[in-house]
Amino acid sequence: MATDISLSFGNKICRWLAGHPMPDPPDALWLAIYNGDPKTSGVEVTALINGYGRILLMPDSIAEGLDNTLVNVADVDFGLSENSLTATHGAIFDAVFGGTRLLSDAFVSGPISPEAGARVNFPAGNIAFTLGS
Repeated sequence: MATDISLSFGNKICRWLAGHPMPDPPDALWLAIYNGDPKTSGVEVTALINGYGRILLMPDSIAEGLDNTLVNVADVDFGLSENSLTATHGAIFDAVFGGTRLLSDAFVSGPISPEAGARVNFPAGNIAFTLGS
């Protein structure tokens, strides 16, 4: 079964299924950009793109899709890349720094390799996280 749920988030769901209360939802969701899979050995490169780090996902910029998928319904713009790099995955965290990775997956449209000075923008539908198969 394919899943993008982190171990931490998956454990909360398992505890809920076993009768424990589900924790309150996060106050905010933050999008991080990775080179490589954050579930294994991926490295966060968000600050190499914009110099400051993760982007706040506004509630109206994400929506529950069909087939257990959370998807961006508005463009997510990181601005002009400060460095040339490669990025392959997105991850949602519950904090702007540190925090808990909740979901992660490869970009729908494949890896990106912006040169320094190029805009890093993900059009609606290009970042999606599937919660189960």
